[in-house]
Amino acid sequence: MVPNPDTLLDIANLVMINPVGTGFSRELYPGGGQTFWSVQGHVESVERLIRTWLADYGRSGSLIYIAGKSYGGYLAGFLASTLSDLDVRGVFLLSPGIALSDYVTALHKRSGLPPADQDRVAQHVSKIIGLPISFIADANLRVNSQTFLEKLVPGTIVGRLDSRAAGNVPTVKDPARDAAQDDPSLGLEGGNVRISKPVADHFREMGAKAPGDYIVLTLDLNFRWDWRPHATSWDANLALDAAPAYACFTAALLKAHIVIAAAHNDFPVTPTLAPYSFAHSCVPLDRVDFSYYDAGHTISDDPAARKLLVCDIRSFIGGQ
Repeated sequence: MVPNPDTLLDIANLVMINPVGTGFSRELYPGGGQTFWSVQGHVESVERLIRTWLADYGRSGSLIYIAGKSYGGYLAGFLASTLSDLDVRGVFLLSPGIALSDYVTALHKRSGLPPADQDRVAQHVSKIIGLPISFIADANLRVNSQTFLEKLVPGTIVGRLDSRAAGNVPTVKDPARDAAQDDPSLGLEGGNVRISKPVADHFREMGAKAPGDYIVLTLDLNFRWDWRPHATSWDANLALDAAPAYACFTAALLKAHIVIAAAHNDFPVTPTLAPYSFAHSCVPLDRVDFSYYDAGHTISDDPAARKLLVCDIRSFIGGQ
């Protein structure tokens, strides 16, 4: 082990939570994890874990900050709104999972758009995304994201999670395998699960006695998740939007703030996504801070971006 210059342990206790099926966490019997692989099941289990940890270590009166990355940013909204009796001062959303003006109008009109207007919009979109005008027009102005990644650079797949990564287009495609699983920035190498021996060794050196591999990423689990919030109203379950939950959170905890860290090279969670969602919610924007980094979906993978992120987190916590 070597010292980590970017650690936050000098200003906060860090409690890492691995949902069932990730890290060292496992389901106790086949099918037992399905209870946890939903918004409601996940939130309830993590809330219990947080409250138990705080009670066991005598920290129930401490300031609390919740961090969620990617899907975790979506889930953190529902989780934070259940902890309004605690002193939750902030939520950090890392790469949390838009079109405007003429493009939106064109999409609404679809086949009713006059040919001249369609050509004009196709030219405009071509300048932005780099695909041929004719290709965009033939797609009725709606280019599938996977098609974009495969067509942008001929013979190459551009990374979805980090657009700076690139790989070769598979010569033989498995019809049973989703094309998105071949994202070169995932590092799956044809599989669905990525493990990390260094992380496992590190935790065991610190005393962890968990057996098995440390799972960093598993698409098998992603495919089994139920992302519906299970709200009481039918229409609320149609939109996977955590902004209303964050609105409840900020209304209940007047000292709490939200910090959103977005990456310029993150294709599935573009830097404009979170600002758009919060601007169209009841979350007070004077309590939301947006920061942008020259990185991919996992901001901490980029050394320079990681240092900036840590600096921003330190400034935020120090100002509370």
